Amino acid sequence: LDPAVCRYLGGPSSPERAAEGANAAMQDKDRSCARAVRLVGEENLAGLLFLGPHHDGIDIEVSYCFAPTYWGKGIASEAVSGLMQRVNRDLGLRRVVAETQKDNEASRKLLETVGMRPIRELVRFGAPQIIYAIEV
Repeated sequence: LDPAVCRYLGGPSSPERAAEGANAAMQDKDRSCARAVRLVGEENLAGLLFLGPHHDGIDIEVSYCFAPTYWGKGIASEAVSGLMQRVNRDLGLRRVVAETQKDNEASRKLLETVGMRPIRELVRFGAPQIIYAIEV
């Protein structure tokens, strides 16, 4: 994976390690899903969206990663917002959380743009994190 994409995700990852992580996240099939984001008329993926159990074991977390080519264009915000609109209707979820590094200003801005609000701070993975939540 691109080192810029992994900057706030614990650093660059081998394709094998990334696949292992994705497979582990998808083990809870009742509460997990993954979606690819591709722009109309483009062959390459713009990014990925995931819904799955959060580290707290209670909440469902939305997470995402997008190729740097698509950063700053509102594409990730539109994709996450669209997913948030569907989680209640399709999955019956009432609340979704997201966790991001405190230093990841772009991700924090995206979460706030889609209506999520910070609810808690903690240290995990050796860095300060902020947990965001939205009632859907």
